[in-house]
Amino acid sequence: MLTRVDRLQLAVPDRRAAAAGWVGLLGAEHDGDDRVAALGATRTTYRLGSGRVELLEPDGAGPVATAVGERDGHLYAGGMSTPDLPAFVAHLRSRGVEPPVEGDQVHLDTPTPAAMACDSW
Repeated sequence: MLTRVDRLQLAVPDRRAAAAGWVGLLGAEHDGDDRVAALGATRTTYRLGSGRVELLEPDGAGPVATAVGERDGHLYAGGMSTPDLPAFVAHLRSRGVEPPVEGDQVHLDTPTPAAMACDSW
């Protein structure tokens, strides 16, 4: 169902400052900016090899603001690819998980026991 890890998400207090190291040291290429309402964050995405690094800066109350407040900048999440997003969402729902879906991404927070018991990931 999931085919590869394709991105890392970093929760950071300042995405422009965080980007400097990714660009200067590793040659990451800017790929866009947007807002992720489900996370309460503004996102800047950089291409790095065949994957992405997403820098999430809080822009109000939400999970990223809480994470940055508790731990400052840190690895927040990873992203994986699936060839059939609607089927993956249906699978999660069948396990009692109702994930926020925004664009072509599904955001999973701390897994529920039902989701972790699934043996067909």
